[in-house]
Amino acid sequence: MDMDIASLFAGLLTEDIEAEREQLAAEADPGIDRWIPAYFQGGEEGEHKVVDPTGGGNGFLGGLAVALARGKSIEEAAVWGSVAASFAIEQVGVPVLGANDCGQETWNGVVVQDRLEEFKTRIGTL
Repeated sequence: MDMDIASLFAGLLTEDIEAEREQLAAEADPGIDRWIPAYFQGGEEGEHKVVDPTGGGNGFLGGLAVALARGKSIEEAAVWGSVAASFAIEQVGVPVLGANDCGQETWNGVVVQDRLEEFKTRIGTL
């Protein structure tokens, strides 16, 4: 392809694009006033459970993206992200996948839905 970078992006800042951006901004959420904390908060349990922060950000973004893709609100998605990150940082390497006696999927020996519900209870309902 015989095109330089300036030619490739020349049409991006036209008036039509600016009008479209303004429309999107008008439809966007005006802001969220709720702080969603990290799952582990320190203290005796939290300090001992955080083993390696590697992958915590990726885990958070993965949980956030899955929740948003499933139609959850941004606050609920942030909760999912925090819980997903918690599984990533409580050991070295990837979480250990398994199943409990009832056949439910576990990560690091914990049923994901149980941790999610416990965290939602701890921070208050959404």
